[in-house]
Amino acid sequence: MNSEDQNPTDEENIEPFIHEDAEFRTAFFGPVPDKIIEAVPQKFDRKLISTLITQLTDQNARELKDEVLHTLKTGEAQKLLVEVIAMKEYVKHRQVLLAACWESGLDFSNHLDFFIALLSDKDTNDLCFVEIATIIEEIPGPIDPKILAQAQEIFQKTTFEEPLKREFMTSISMILISFSAPK
Repeated sequence: MNSEDQNPTDEENIEPFIHEDAEFRTAFFGPVPDKIIEAVPQKFDRKLISTLITQLTDQNARELKDEVLHTLKTGEAQKLLVEVIAMKEYVKHRQVLLAACWESGLDFSNHLDFFIALLSDKDTNDLCFVEIATIIEEIPGPIDPKILAQAQEIFQKTTFEEPLKREFMTSISMILISFSAPK
């Protein structure tokens, strides 16, 4: 690629992720390495979260998003995604983060109760609601009986007047029943 084909603002807009250890300081441009993703549940780094969101939302780099989703899956980053989705400072990116949950192909069986509770969160708009319904539909199961019982309890207390949400709630109800059915 010659310099005329490159858009200088694309490179300027991607913020590097800086990783420091005892001996080195490294700047990563592009997908966050698996090794770094694995360390995240023990140690949150706001720069890592910011880089993750930037990489998932970059409209001009579909390949980059695919790599990030693959990295999330291979790093089994369910806990990372759930914790970032729950953080109020990232609520404006909630839809993208929710979509990353099912787009990555990760199994969120152990977080079913979190997503059921998120349905009634005041910051969950219609598009987020659809993403949550998709995550729940994609859960392969089996579900831990305690998590399922907690999810069902939360679900029973959740009601909506909007026809679209009520329709999704009916669908989610059927999924919860299927998790309860003996295989």
